[in-house]
Amino acid sequence: MRRSLLTLALLASALAPHVGHAQPATTDAGADARAAARPHFEAGLGLIGAQRWADALDAFLRAHAIYPSPILAFNIGYCQRALGQYVDALASFRAFVAAELDGAAATRREEAQGYVRELEGRIVHLSLSVPEPDGVEVLVDGRPVSLDGSGAAALALDPGHHTVQARRDGHRPLFVDRTLGPGDRAELSIALEPLPARLVVASNVAEAEVVVDETALGPVPFDAEVAPGRHRLEVRAAGHVPHRADLNLVPGGVARVTADLSPEPASIAEEWWFWTLIVAGLAGAAVATYFAVRPEPEPPPYDGGSLGWVVQF
Repeated sequence: MRRSLLTLALLASALAPHVGHAQPATTDAGADARAAARPHFEAGLGLIGAQRWADALDAFLRAHAIYPSPILAFNIGYCQRALGQYVDALASFRAFVAAELDGAAATRREEAQGYVRELEGRIVHLSLSVPEPDGVEVLVDGRPVSLDGSGAAALALDPGHHTVQARRDGHRPLFVDRTLGPGDRAELSIALEPLPARLVVASNVAEAEVVVDETALGPVPFDAEVAPGRHRLEVRAAGHVPHRADLNLVPGGVARVTADLSPEPASIAEEWWFWTLIVAGLAGAAVATYFAVRPEPEPPPYDGGSLGWVVQF
């Protein structure tokens, strides 16, 4: 703790009148900004003494918003590291190391480089891949994640519990919870399942059977989930002409079908007049056959004259 306070006390001199090359130019505006930031900076130092790291971080951030300074970046990183905010602390120390430093700040470069190496080994690396990224939104701990053209993203996270959420219209939302330790490397492939479609079928014939893709699903009224996509629907009932339709069901959508079944046309063989005609036709055919096949009677004997003429009265 004594070393922490000593470090911060040494760096407090950065907000003294001489700032160094990395500070804003010493103009009236710059001096005014430095003066406005100094109370927040000093408040942060006092809060560090009470080990109120979150409050100290807030004070340093307020000072940095007024008067950006490498020294403030160092102190901000120090508080973030103490709070376990390793990703943010790494960014702060990298910013400090990359700045042009002199005076007290320059003496802290090597220490900051050590923090960079330490934090690089403690942050968590999470690789995400979405095989079908079109329309997919991914969030990690509630923050949106940008995917590249192939649907991949590489994230640096603090150790601890994280929630990955993925969503897409027409698909079931996905939630994955992971607890990752310091230095862990994890991979997660995200595949979203399409929502089922809902098929509702009614008919004018009670208990008519619903058949989808040649599979009987039950009688009407029918209301159930069906896999999205193209299907062949048939509604059938004994003695009725089946109702057939081609469906293209949308994920998460509702398809409503009313099947008006009409009775099958009566067979001509079932009509009374058909059989009456058949019987009459058969009877007529029998009579005709009788006359066609009965033998002809013998003609009476001829009475012929001497000339062979037949005269009969």
